[in-house]
Parts: sequence; structure tokens; C-alpha cells
Amino acid sequence: MKKMSLKRWWLLYGFLLLSFLIIGKIAGLFHVVYRPVVIRLVQVIFYLFPAILLGNWLNSLFKRRRVWWVICMTFYGVAVLFNMLLFLLFFYVPEERGMRCGYLELVQGNFLQASTRSYAEPKAIFFMRPFQWDPEHDIHILQSTYQMQFTLAEDQGDGINRYIPEGYPDLAVRIYFYNRDGVTSDFQYKLTSGIVLDYCKEHQLSWNYEMDDYYEGNMEIHIDNDDNLEEYSADLAAIITKALEDPFFKSNQGWISVRIEEEHSSLGFGMPGSVPVDFYADQEHILAKLKELGER
Repeated sequence: MKKMSLKRWWLLYGFLLLSFLIIGKIAGLFHVVYRPVVIRLVQVIFYLFPAILLGNWLNSLFKRRRVWWVICMTFYGVAVLFNMLLFLLFFYVPEERGMRCGYLELVQGNFLQASTRSYAEPKAIFFMRPFQWDPEHDIHILQSTYQMQFTLAEDQGDGINRYIPEGYPDLAVRIYFYNRDGVTSDFQYKLTSGIVLDYCKEHQLSWNYEMDDYYEGNMEIHIDNDDNLEEYSADLAAIITKALEDPFFKSNQGWISVRIEEEHSSLGFGMPGSVPVDFYADQEHILAKLKELGER
């Protein structure tokens, strides 16, 4: 490589590096930053660029001395790879994971520290806009998860955001966790417990139950061994049959939690899971499960 040609390569290297930094600063004025995958790619390129230039210079220096060329290039190649690993280790960038709703999940952490998660909106292929979860972003991921419209519900006085699903004006859904596939919410719990309570009111049933302290609407029905399990199984089958008429359970799984003494189980229904969609709409299947719990 000629001297002028090598100088031009270094000028190109400096120009590209400066351009990358300037564009990043300008993007910051609009509250967007480079995506981690872009930063990692640029890191590799800007590390290998001078390494290749230096390797080319060493090649031209020792190419007429075969033995020295092999020794030099071997040591140089090992040194480049080793230093590249150290470079990538210490100049760590978050792991970028795509979410079904279109957002990005950024996982920050390595073997020396616990992982933390943050989130961002992708912008113009190479950029992203980090955000904190708020009603706008909550509604977007809820609509992506459940394929229906949501609106912000009135504050219940605890400062927690809840959202009203289209077609369910009496429900106020709360989000507990965010993940790549969507959210973990109490939609199913509140919808199912509402169906159970409406059925009990309509048929004048005085069942014992307990509401979970964590997930709002998460109900567990308490049954004694001395109770009439046939009647319970008939009512539970009727409740599940009614629940299966709700469009929500065409694409989402539901369950009713029951407890006999210290043993408990869930009667699943709706979207296919470990049992058929309507398995527990059959009284005999529920009765068998209740007897199994009572005999443990």
C-alpha cells in the first residue's frame, strides 16, 4: 500500500468516526439515540479498520521473509482477536430484543452484574427513543396483546394506571409485568371472577372464596370435603360454559382456582392449553378433579 493511499484510508477512518459522533449528537437533540445493534456494529468496524491497516503494513514489511512473515502475522492475528474480545467486554452495550408490539426491550448486564431492563421505540432503522412506561405506551402494548381498544380508567386513588377494554366498561385492567410477547395483567382474573360472582348472585349461592392480595380479581374458591361435590361440579361446569361464550376466551386462556382443605388446583378453559378448550365445561371432569383434591 502506497504512503498516500494509507494516508487517505486514515482520513476516511477519521471522517467516518467524526460523522458517527456528530450524527449521534444531532439525534440526541431530538431525544433519539443509536440502537445497541448499530453501536456494536460500529464498534467492531472501527476496531477492525485500523487493525487491518496495521496488518497490511506488517504484511508489506515482512512479505519477502517467509518465516518472519508467518511468525509475525500469527502473533498479530492472535493479538487482534484477544484485544477485540477485551474491547467488546469492557465497551458493553445492552442486548436488544424485539417485542411483538414493535417496541425494543434492552437488557443491560453481564456476568459481573444483575440484568436490568429498559424499553425504547425504534426510529428510522438505526435509532431508538427510550421511554418510561406511561398510559400511551401501556395502551399500545395492551392493544397489541389483546387485539382490542383500551382507554385510561379513572384514578382509583392509589396512583396506579388502569385501562378499560373495549366492550368491558366495568373492568379496569392493571398491568403487572411487561415482556416480549405482551403484558401480564389481571384482565382474565377480573373477567372470570365477575362471571363467577354474577352466577352466584343469580343462583343465590353463598360460596366461600378468597381474593389474592397481589393480582386484583384473582379468586380462589374454597370447598370443604363435607360439601356436595356434585353440586359444586355442576355449577362450576355451568360457569365455565358461560365464560366460553365470551369472545375474550377465544384467544386467551382462563382458569378458576379451587381449594379443598390444603390442596388447590386450577380448572383451565379457553385458548388451548394443557387440556382441551372445553374440558372442564363437563361436570364429570370437574367432579373427578375435586375428588382427586379431596383425597390427597
